[in-house]
Amino acid sequence: MVKTNKKIMIILFSTVLCIGLLFVRQLSFPIEHEEIDKDELINHVYMSLQNNFLNENFSIYSDEQYTYVLYRSDLKHGDYITTSLDVRKKWGKYIVVGQTSYAANDNLISLESMVRFNKISKDKIITKEKQFN
Repeated sequence: MVKTNKKIMIILFSTVLCIGLLFVRQLSFPIEHEEIDKDELINHVYMSLQNNFLNENFSIYSDEQYTYVLYRSDLKHGDYITTSLDVRKKWGKYIVVGQTSYAANDNLISLESMVRFNKISKDKIITKEKQFN
């Protein structure tokens, strides 16, 4: 009877531990970043972003102090779309999510978004894209 209770306790503890680890793996933490307009950028930074796309939608550039990310949507649903970027840290990697959604009015229309944050290595950045949530 004692061995059976001990086995049940070990199985229960192992199950709770596995569920806890799965939950913790899903946690990510927001990174302080600043949304910037291309008019605010030094010309050579914007030109570097324009010429340095990792894939069709994301470009990353770092100077001595900051890392800049440009997200450009390739969708053209009418002209009423807007873009945004979110930066989070998860397990030592920086997840940059570019999101495209419908614009609520003419003032919110944008085909690209840019952010900057403290300088990090480009190989620690993972880019993802979300559309129309």
